Amino acid sequence: MIKMVTKRDGRVVPFDADKIKLAIGLSIKEDDVANTTMDEIINVIYYEVITILSNMNDVCDVINVEDIQDIIVTSMKNLGYVKSAKNFTTYRNKRTKVRERKTTLMKQISEMANASAAESDGKRENANIDGDTAMGTMLKFG
Repeated sequence: MIKMVTKRDGRVVPFDADKIKLAIGLSIKEDDVANTTMDEIINVIYYEVITILSNMNDVCDVINVEDIQDIIVTSMKNLGYVKSAKNFTTYRNKRTKVRERKTTLMKQISEMANASAAESDGKRENANIDGDTAMGTMLKFG
């Protein structure tokens, strides 16, 4: 079985199978539920994913979180839960956009707070105020 997972930020953390079950549960669409319960569908997909990951044990002990998500989508499609697979993919794309926005915002804030006016175009906008002073930085944040 896979022992470690490489997160998007590069951290390597212990593999937690419960997170897979949670992700599957959040993406199941009501349209995919026919004569079975949500728990039954979640378990069917979960065991399919775990089986695939167990078979990968010979290849590697560490897997990327994106690869796990790809396996979840493929398993959903193979088992006939196409709408849930689309829902999972849509959720992944939204989360990626949110992460990218946060990263961009944090870079901009870090630049305003830490870079000198000579290094940062954002601090050189006003000729009347020195961007390196506390007041200049505060005005830029405002």
